[in-house]
Amino acid sequence: MRNSTGAAWPLQSTITIYEFGEENRADTFLKALKLAMRKSPITPFTEEGKSGRPLDFSEKVRRDIKAALSLPIENYEVRRSLMLWYESLLWRKNQVPSYLKAGSIEHILPGKPALSSQWRKDFSNDEDRYVLHNSIGNMGVVDAPVNDEMGNSDFSVKQPILDREGQFDKYKTMKDVEHIKAWTPEVIKERTERMAREIWKELGLADPDLV
Repeated sequence: MRNSTGAAWPLQSTITIYEFGEENRADTFLKALKLAMRKSPITPFTEEGKSGRPLDFSEKVRRDIKAALSLPIENYEVRRSLMLWYESLLWRKNQVPSYLKAGSIEHILPGKPALSSQWRKDFSNDEDRYVLHNSIGNMGVVDAPVNDEMGNSDFSVKQPILDREGQFDKYKTMKDVEHIKAWTPEVIKERTERMAREIWKELGLADPDLV
């Protein structure tokens, strides 16, 4: 996942989050490729003296990307790519396990919990539940069979399964879930804010709020 390509993963993740069209994707990657062929130490997001940034995104795009990290992510491919990249960031360089590529994205708060579930009591507002369900703070990487086994179960059921199957040690995005006593809106919001800050830092984009 995370390798010697340097800025390739932040670049790909930036484009994925913003959901660029095919033409814009091609143009952006072409610029990055030209930089790589120059064998320049300058990465796509590095300042290049007074001439500006060699591969930049407008302030509007950067602001939209930053905001998107705290909003519900509805597109399956976007959230999968983003979460797998984020998981890889939590491992030391060159130590990212190969099994990560087959990881499945678990939504701890399910999208369609049973009417009799604890989820319906703890997240009684349908609109709020939808927003929180698709927030990155509600997500983590797990084995696909484990994801299937947990289904839409309550947190009190999911947590022991995650423990039994060794998911807290196998995936770093799930490590903190081991010690959480109750999965609440506050927990999801706090995780979303923390993860968004960490992902934004790794993207290497100029902060639109500081320029």
